[in-house]
Amino acid sequence: MFRFQGRPAHYVILAVAYLALTLPNLGGHSLWDMDEGVNAEAGREMLESGRWITPHFNYEIRTAKPALLYWLQAMSFMALGVNEFAARLPAVICGLGSVWVTYELGRRMFSATAGLLAGLILASCVEFCLISHAATPDPPLVLFLMLVFYFYWAGSEGERRWWFIPCAAFCGLAVLTKGPVGVGIPGLVILLHLAWTRQLAKLWDRRLLLAGLVFIMVAAPWYGLVTLDTRGKWLQAFMGKENLDRFANPADGHVGPIYYHVAMLYVLLAPWCVFLAPVIWTASREARRTPAATNIEAEESAGNKYRFLIVWFLSILIFFSIAATKLPNYILPLYPAVAILIGRWLDRWRTGELAVPSWVIALAVIGGVLTGIIVIAGLLLMGGKIPISIQNLHPLPNIAPLAWVGLIPIIAALGFGWSARQGRRDVALTTFVLGAVAFIAPLAGWGTAAMDDYKAPKYFAEEKGLRQTDKDIRIGACGWFRQSLVFYSRREVTKLLNIESVNQFLAMPRAAYVVMPEEIWQYVSPHLTLPTAVIAEHYDFYERQNVIVVANRYATEPRMKYGSNTDSEK
Repeated sequence: MFRFQGRPAHYVILAVAYLALTLPNLGGHSLWDMDEGVNAEAGREMLESGRWITPHFNYEIRTAKPALLYWLQAMSFMALGVNEFAARLPAVICGLGSVWVTYELGRRMFSATAGLLAGLILASCVEFCLISHAATPDPPLVLFLMLVFYFYWAGSEGERRWWFIPCAAFCGLAVLTKGPVGVGIPGLVILLHLAWTRQLAKLWDRRLLLAGLVFIMVAAPWYGLVTLDTRGKWLQAFMGKENLDRFANPADGHVGPIYYHVAMLYVLLAPWCVFLAPVIWTASREARRTPAATNIEAEESAGNKYRFLIVWFLSILIFFSIAATKLPNYILPLYPAVAILIGRWLDRWRTGELAVPSWVIALAVIGGVLTGIIVIAGLLLMGGKIPISIQNLHPLPNIAPLAWVGLIPIIAALGFGWSARQGRRDVALTTFVLGAVAFIAPLAGWGTAAMDDYKAPKYFAEEKGLRQTDKDIRIGACGWFRQSLVFYSRREVTKLLNIESVNQFLAMPRAAYVVMPEEIWQYVSPHLTLPTAVIAEHYDFYERQNVIVVANRYATEPRMKYGSNTDSEK
């Protein structure tokens, strides 16, 4: 792998590895709730209605995110049809772009091999790979932020200052993807890096004003149009509830301790997390090193690279650690910086430039073996093969057959350690890279599909008649709401809050269905005043119990008995 140093060969290697991790079974499993269900349906409703300005979900205004992802998904639906593959394809394309830009930045900062390793590390870590399968705004956000950071670095080397305009343009696209963080994150990183390196004077440039104009030209038109279209309601809710309130208060129960993101980084960077501690230690040492008097310029340049990557890493980690609402994907934009740092560290170790104690390599091997053991035990436990009684843990038998995947990081770690001991460091790294790809690919491609039997919305829509686009039916949900049910049923799902609302919903002279957990049905059923029938039930792993579909008589009895909807209404 390391014999090929040309860009074309590296681009091919990265594309093959990344697509092997993301394309298999991309459309072979149903959408995850809530994010994929919401986003895919918002894109579908945009295409269905032809209203490309204001996003809608469940036929109501959606204020959580700007429109760029929905535009990408709607165009994908136009080309490929409304399905899971089309909903996720924009994420895959943007993820590949991020891998390539990470490679280019690593190559520019350090070396071609460091860049190649960085791209492979990013592609084959758990978090980035899984998010690249998902119909969420995170992959396009990461791509645009990566382009901001690349052009900032390339355009600010030495005394150059041409980075303002491209950075402003991509910040504008990032703001169209996920809001203020699209300019806040890169702005904070760049400002802190310039301050640390005593280069704040670079901002004293008339091109900064031109950059501001470019940013406004890219981002402002849509924000202005959506503000006019909703009379300010969208912008008020987005800036207040979806940004300021989420930062200050936990949203939707997504809360965690101050160390939440540090812990999740170690878990979701797997299998490359085994190198994280020594890499951060080395990077911090390089960033603080005082240049030797005989080689001030070269060593100062090397230290500046580490300072930029450390600022990038810490700014995002600290910002979202302080925020009240915590989700693993919030810190995804720091993963490319970590990948470059690890790639540089491993490349220096490979060439012998960096002296690494043998115990560090031994700990990495042990970490890889433990990763495999934890995966095997976790999958067997989830699959019910380990007889341990845990409250609220419902066995998911489809998961257990994947436990063999945990053998891969064990074999790869042992192979890495053996080759390193023999002094064959190129072989050691190649073994670890191939092991990482072989480990993550089946988990991402088939592990997610194995969960499909435990998700209810698609089954209810496609197998039990809740998708009837040619008929006038109503669908309600009581005590249970999965966003993807709206996507799969292709119609509004009404939220019912109490027995009275369920009674009224089922009493109307039109085919009606209500979805609810089994335990709620046991409470509701004695109070219903009209004939109903349970037409379907399915286990829902989110709810950890069976969910049922209740139909009224207009849905269960022959249609001709009651005549058309028009006749019955008369």
